[in-house]
Amino acid sequence: MARRSRQQLTALVDRLGSRGDGIVAHNSGSLFVAGALPGETVVVEPGRKRGDGKEAALISLETSSSDRQQPHCPHFDRCGGCVMQHAAPDLYATWKRSLLIDALARRGFAADVVQPMESAPPGSRRRLRFAVTRRDQSYVPAFRTAHSQNPIAISTCPVANSRLLEAATAACKVLGSRDTTEMEVTLTDTGINLLVAARSDPDMVLSERFLAFAETFDLARIVWRSTGRPPYVVAERRMPAIRSGSFTINLPPGAFVQPTAWGEDRIRERLAPLVAGAEHVADLFSGCGVLGLSLLPGPRVEMFEADPAMVQAARLASGNQGPGDTATVRDLEDEPLAGEELKRFDTIILDPPRSGARAQCEKLAASSVRAIAYVSCHPGTFTRDARILADGGYHLAAVWPIDQFLWSHHLELVAHFVRR
Repeated sequence: MARRSRQQLTALVDRLGSRGDGIVAHNSGSLFVAGALPGETVVVEPGRKRGDGKEAALISLETSSSDRQQPHCPHFDRCGGCVMQHAAPDLYATWKRSLLIDALARRGFAADVVQPMESAPPGSRRRLRFAVTRRDQSYVPAFRTAHSQNPIAISTCPVANSRLLEAATAACKVLGSRDTTEMEVTLTDTGINLLVAARSDPDMVLSERFLAFAETFDLARIVWRSTGRPPYVVAERRMPAIRSGSFTINLPPGAFVQPTAWGEDRIRERLAPLVAGAEHVADLFSGCGVLGLSLLPGPRVEMFEADPAMVQAARLASGNQGPGDTATVRDLEDEPLAGEELKRFDTIILDPPRSGARAQCEKLAASSVRAIAYVSCHPGTFTRDARILADGGYHLAAVWPIDQFLWSHHLELVAHFVRR
């Protein structure tokens, strides 16, 4: 390692870290270099502390890796969304899959349970959250920079369906200087749902402008959420909806949907054989019932979800398929299914938020449920819960990584546990 100036260093990148940074070994701790690849010689400038080392800005490349490619997006070097557009496909896929392998290893699981990874195609993202920022004399959609809340204006996003950015750009023109904090744009099967988050409610003039905007831009619905208040509908031309099997689910304001339809399809494809032959299934953290409803007709399915609006959406979509097919409002973090309640199910589907399902897994570990299918968007909390289940007598049979967060350090997965 050579010293270039008082702050700058010349160093060799050893490996990739879990956030996609190139890692340089340094006598004061690791240096985390965004945009650097293994084997490259780089000039870096150490900055703020991070973990056992420091972040370091990439000043220049002295030698480049053969795995380096031109990023797909002009905003890549500043946007905080993608971290690996500069890596060739094989290196990217190996690194992304290793995030799951490493997380499992830290909890004592072997790598051979991890199956081949599938990646979403570019342009498949159907849900994005934008900040709003000023550029020149107008307001435009923006993403946040890495490790900060600073917005950067964007003109393109290769991971997303182009209609998302088009809708966000047009909405910014309608909003003008309104005190908007962010927008979430979701492309559903019936059109775009736009959710605007702001500090206060829109006045009559802005509400009328949004009504006209929904008509002109053919939006399905516009929802407004003021600080400290629940979301409410400003304009609705048709219900935003998605399909699950033979069912149509009308989405309430603020409902969760998977970020890509591609990923949702892959999750359902992986779940189908895992629940084959099941007679009574509990779908826990069920949302609007996207996974549970896809199993019907077939086993009896009971869905449990904390959000009343999403539970109601699942009920309306199901049309009461049968006496055992129900959706119940229940906060599983505070009140997990346990004991006698679990005895009536032979299979469990878990699809918790990023924080995982620790409390529910502790109850499952003490149960006799035959099989568990676990869907997760966070390998760290998943492997924590997997260890709880394994210590309770479950065998982790397989894990399928599903890369629906393309070029980022986030990873979806489906796992299969069976009672020993």
